[in-house]
Amino acid sequence: DGAVDQDKLPQMIFEKEVHDFGEIVEGEKVSYSFKFTNTGKSDLIVSNASASCGCTVPHYPTDPIAPGEEGTIDVVFDSKNRPGKVDKKVTIIANTVPNTKVIKITGRVKSPVN
Repeated sequence: DGAVDQDKLPQMIFEKEVHDFGEIVEGEKVSYSFKFTNTGKSDLIVSNASASCGCTVPHYPTDPIAPGEEGTIDVVFDSKNRPGKVDKKVTIIANTVPNTKVIKITGRVKSPVN
């Protein structure tokens, strides 16, 4: 009948979906690795990870993540010319249902002390 067997699909379960960098000084580049596990029954394939802004660059695994295996989405945030509150989303596209997952970085960028 063409229906997808939900039980056999990969599942992307994140250790945490939001990371707060706290206070960072403008100009700093900070990064965080969002750890996830494939708790499903088939290989997890991440086809894309994109951020809401060019100041945030996600790196994702290109190899399939086997059932039970872990992977990371590494997110680098460049605070140059980004003073104030940070609230950036990263949208991950994978062979899961639903096929998109959003993770987030937050924090506050303060001006450097001269």
